[in-house]
Amino acid sequence: MTQKAMRQDIQGMRALAVLSVVLFHYFPEALPGGFTGVDIFFVISGYLITKSIVPDMGLPLGEMTKRFYRRRIRRIFPALFVMILVTMAVGYAVMFPDAYERLGLSAASSVLFVSNFYFWSTGGYFAAPAATEPLLHTWSLSIEEQFYIVFPIAIFCLYRYAGKHVAAIVAAATLALFALSEYVALYRPSAGYYFTGSRAYELAIGATLALAPKWEHVPARAAEVMAGAGLAGVVAGFVVLDESSHFPGTGALFPCLGAAALLLAGANRLTMVGRAISNRVFRYIGDISYSFYLWHWPPLAFLKYYYGLDLDPGLLLACLLVSFGLSAASYHFVEQRFMPRRGLNLPYLKLGAAMVATGSAACLFIAMSKGLPQRFTPDALAALATARDYSPERARCHYDNQARFDYADTCVFGAPGVPARIAVWGDSHGAELAYALGERARAEGSAVRQITGSGCPPAVGYARRGRAPCREYNERMLAGLAADDTIHVVVIASYLQNQNYDDKAALLDGMERAVAQLRAAGKRVIVTMPIPVFDFDPPEALARSIQRGGGGGGFPAIPSQPFFAETAQYRAYLNRLAVKHGAALFDPAKLICDARLCHLQRPGIGATYFNASHISLSTARAVSDRMWPMIEAGHTPSAAPADRSD
Repeated sequence: MTQKAMRQDIQGMRALAVLSVVLFHYFPEALPGGFTGVDIFFVISGYLITKSIVPDMGLPLGEMTKRFYRRRIRRIFPALFVMILVTMAVGYAVMFPDAYERLGLSAASSVLFVSNFYFWSTGGYFAAPAATEPLLHTWSLSIEEQFYIVFPIAIFCLYRYAGKHVAAIVAAATLALFALSEYVALYRPSAGYYFTGSRAYELAIGATLALAPKWEHVPARAAEVMAGAGLAGVVAGFVVLDESSHFPGTGALFPCLGAAALLLAGANRLTMVGRAISNRVFRYIGDISYSFYLWHWPPLAFLKYYYGLDLDPGLLLACLLVSFGLSAASYHFVEQRFMPRRGLNLPYLKLGAAMVATGSAACLFIAMSKGLPQRFTPDALAALATARDYSPERARCHYDNQARFDYADTCVFGAPGVPARIAVWGDSHGAELAYALGERARAEGSAVRQITGSGCPPAVGYARRGRAPCREYNERMLAGLAADDTIHVVVIASYLQNQNYDDKAALLDGMERAVAQLRAAGKRVIVTMPIPVFDFDPPEALARSIQRGGGGGGFPAIPSQPFFAETAQYRAYLNRLAVKHGAALFDPAKLICDARLCHLQRPGIGATYFNASHISLSTARAVSDRMWPMIEAGHTPSAAPADRSD
């Protein structure tokens, strides 16, 4: 479909979709469901692509596919490859080797249109924050391209062998794909966001509409009602859904059915809603929507990579304006050069194949070169290496909410053949401490049991949104600890100030119940106080300081006063808990912070963190050395209150 023939209301829909995505990424609190703009794009794309290929169904398969792929390459490749090239150049200037290596891999996967699978496979708990991946947004383009590869050939075969039943077959396939999406959302939620099968039904909704032209003959009055209902569905998706919603599956029906209703309502006439969303400003944003989607994300990701995740609103607004300017330039100077009737007469199929081959090879070279580390000094590279200073047994011993995990499956560190007398029970903030205490226990002829789970604070009856298995997991762990006569000391470690831990009252109540039950079972309990967390990557901040010539007192740090203010209520709560139940308290923050600053590097320890919120194994070893005398004093169970200082 040419630019000239493009429906004005569809351009308005594109504007709605891209603006919602951009607003969600820049100011998520303002539009919590703005990410559903991608789903609107999928429905529009399925509709328009099907409309464009149906007229060519009478051609031989080879000719039909050549025409289709020439149009797709001309439409998608120029702006995409320019964006990737500029992103790689900026990454070379500002990114450290590990991050640049990841960028090379993500760029290669984007060029090959499999980035959705790449980000799915690399999105582990300790993977780099998604917000700092400059090409993360290409996952949706990859899903669309995978659809483009399969769909035209499938439709051609259906037209050839199923004739008039094509629309019914595609509609049935849409229902089947919806069932698959719902299954994945229910039972494999970590895969749902990036999995092609989870999103295919959204593209198929648009295709079904395009293959059933009789549906488009909606009476004028009904079209107005349908358009209003469609807009309401789209807006409901923006404001009702958020990142914790059941999604995609039924969660994506609001925006997808709303988009479908808008497409049908505007097929033969411009409705009132269509006129409202196709004003001059919206039409222009719809025109540049592809470039705007491409360019809205990399500048924001680079800012968050360099300055941290918590950016000043003014800086965000400035970044948004820069992104819009880049988008407009991309549209006018790149996209427009290849538009129909204006495009250059080029061998697009050969050119597209060459761009994919050379682009993926260049990006893979960067990845295979480990991100070109020769750009940095040896001291800076040594600072970066502290990102690997974590428990070597995390993958094996840390519960990740994906499978059943029993008390008997937990790991024991220490002297061989010795039953564990100490247990560390906590969320991810306890993993390094458990391993470090295990090292100390080995030297003392003792052993430590690790009971830690991602996003699972040791609180009876509590589970945050998205971590429902934590409730059963904690019940089983507490029962195991209470029944284990060899465990004399239980160390409690958790990230209480974690903003993802909703219903703080239930969390704190559950923790108190856990401590009370452990004490009733005759265990001595040591509760660790909160530690500071950062909104940037500490190893990279250290390396950046060293690369610039920092050292000594020049290493980055954060003021300690905001940390103590933020955690004051939790510290007061833990003090009351300790007094009430005869528990001991240990404050690891004393090894990281002084009265003025919380440091990324400390004498005698080195780097204090291996990522933004977890202490390094070196720090955990220092903590274990300071904590050990308290543990030794508690080998024999006692009901007497412990000394509540470290």
